[in-house]
Amino acid sequence: MSRDLVCIDDLDPLGAEASDRQSLSQDLYHRLITPRGRILDDAEFGLDVRAWLSDDVPANAAALVEEEMLKDQRVVSASVSISKPAPDAFTIQVDVETNDDAFALAVDVSTAGNSATVTA
Repeated sequence: MSRDLVCIDDLDPLGAEASDRQSLSQDLYHRLITPRGRILDDAEFGLDVRAWLSDDVPANAAALVEEEMLKDQRVVSASVSISKPAPDAFTIQVDVETNDDAFALAVDVSTAGNSATVTA
């Protein structure tokens, strides 16, 4: 049995173990902030939505995010909406469904930094 640690933007200093939901949500978050091609053994991993801060959010952004979420075998479906509350920020809301769970993942991206929130 493998063991995942809590690691959103950095490893948890106490080495806390991640629940199944935490593990999936942090993996999905990493898919959104990792530039494609950065993972050596998975060249198709990543979307790097942070690059959209310097350009306009693409018209097909929700479809791109959904496609990236569905690359994770644990995800059965993903429904995506994107809002832009400020010129230098946007929020990606993903309703995720797995065989065993459903939850919402909100990713806030701005020039001040990124954050991810998971709700039931």
